[in-house]
Amino acid sequence: MNPLEAALFVFILSGGSEPLTCVQQASAVAMCSNGISVDENPDGTLQLSIGLQVRKTADGGLDFSTGLTVRRTSTGWMHFSNGLQVRRTANNLYRFNNGFDCIGLSAQEARCFKRAG
Repeated sequence: MNPLEAALFVFILSGGSEPLTCVQQASAVAMCSNGISVDENPDGTLQLSIGLQVRKTADGGLDFSTGLTVRRTSTGWMHFSNGLQVRRTANNLYRFNNGFDCIGLSAQEARCFKRAG
């Protein structure tokens, strides 16, 4: 797990309406500015400090403990059942349909922020 991965999952699972920054604290822990930490279990499952889990499936899908579902489109968008949509653009930027972007600032830090304009 890296801080960008942590930021994306925390942003999506917290409703995607507030900016946040996540910083790597230890090899498997990231702390986000909204108070949520993410730890990676030995089996690769991501454990959020608010009791939620995200598991990557063998076929490349995502399994959310909340029941949140995701559908990938042929145009590169991922549609989540909570209304958020995201796609990866150039330079490892993740663009959301609600006016937010998430990007890795370094190997130790990632940020989700409201786009200007």
